[in-house]
Amino acid sequence: MRSKFIFAFLLFSTSLFGQSGLRLHVRNPSELFAEQRRIVGTWCRQDFEGVRLAPGGWARYKTLTNLKDNPESQTIVVVSRYQIEGHDAQSVSWNLDVTYMVMGHFERGSGYVPDEHPETVTYRTKDIDGEILITDFDPNYPHLSKKAAIEWMKRELATTTSDVEKFHLTSALKTLDPAAATAAAQPAK
Repeated sequence: MRSKFIFAFLLFSTSLFGQSGLRLHVRNPSELFAEQRRIVGTWCRQDFEGVRLAPGGWARYKTLTNLKDNPESQTIVVVSRYQIEGHDAQSVSWNLDVTYMVMGHFERGSGYVPDEHPETVTYRTKDIDGEILITDFDPNYPHLSKKAAIEWMKRELATTTSDVEKFHLTSALKTLDPAAATAAAQPAK
């Protein structure tokens, strides 16, 4: 009698679960990697384009991360390109590495230093309520294309009141784009 009750209970509860619309979705490693790659790739593309440093740009990152605020950084890295690294398709890893080809970096208070080298950033992801999100990355400073860095520097130069920052920004612009530096240094008519 007891086994008939257990059987009926399991049959009834399985039927209710199936009709509830809830689905158990187990991602295989290749599906997980594809979703991680999409999320991290979107983040990297937006960062490369300078979105994170544009006014209101952080809002475009909200669907990619569980971080509440844009990580503070005094460093801006100028890169020529980036590549999302692969990993073993049979294993599940919540970390995804991206290799950037660094051209140099701009440090607030000390200026731009050309320094070509590869740099690897590890993006940590996690499944949160059925969505893959970036939870952390190290190092966390923005990685901008040369074009985006020049645009950011022009915006900063137009708004800064510090003579030291003006000097550093103008010097950086002269190094990255001499024509832009000349135009930016000219007073508005």
